Amino acid sequence: MKINNVINQWALNKSFLHGRMSFVCGPRQIGKTTLVRNHLKMARQEANYHNWDSLGFRQKFMSNPLFFIEDLAQPILSYGHLPEEDRKWMAFDGIHKHLKWKDILKGWYDEFRDSIYFIITGSACTGSRFFNNRKRKPLITY
Repeated sequence: MKINNVINQWALNKSFLHGRMSFVCGPRQIGKTTLVRNHLKMARQEANYHNWDSLGFRQKFMSNPLFFIEDLAQPILSYGHLPEEDRKWMAFDGIHKHLKWKDILKGWYDEFRDSIYFIITGSACTGSRFFNNRKRKPLITY
């Protein structure tokens, strides 16, 4: 079975996620971004891909950390609930490069977990930013 099929079955499957965030991590140049962008394209939500390496994304984020909500065609309310078929996918690539990325994601998740499926991608999953410094165990598994 190809790795893309495995990731699609688990990390990008609504019924498996049950409202959890999905973290797609691995070495550079193995197709994480391509996989996620293809997933968003199939869901007709290509505009919901955001890359921290993009200066435009960082500028939008710095002026309004919730810009991605305002950019949606159908507005989503804070702490609102949408049926699973109406929820949006939102992908953030490389956000772990922000110093307070965990706090940012937790805030977004707490506020929009019943309206958005979050996908986080990055190549630094084995680096210190994805680990708890005390126990050196992954903070996130998926």
